[in-house]
Amino acid sequence: MENEIEELREENKAHKDDHELVKENTKKIKKLRKNLKEEKKKGRDIDPTEPDRKPLPCYFNTGCGLFTTGITCLEIENDEIRLVKWHKEKKEEPFFEIYERGKLSEFTRQMKGT
Repeated sequence: MENEIEELREENKAHKDDHELVKENTKKIKKLRKNLKEEKKKGRDIDPTEPDRKPLPCYFNTGCGLFTTGITCLEIENDEIRLVKWHKEKKEEPFFEIYERGKLSEFTRQMKGT
């Protein structure tokens, strides 16, 4: 975001007589600054929506969620980590649905940056 803000500022300087462009860029800069401020409040140093700055997979899930229809949780077995929802229907045995899965060793490698 900071790079994009700087690029827009430079564009405004280069085209200062194009009032419509400067106005649009100024709106974009204001929005980017707001987003950057919100990300910093959350303790993040990047915008996770920027395609060229993919966040590390260190946030998989922070715990479980309880719902009237079941529970979501992390399951680790051997080298696999899964985000699972266990459903509980009143007339059936509990069953699960896997929302996300991956190799634990791969997540660890990416977090270490190797």
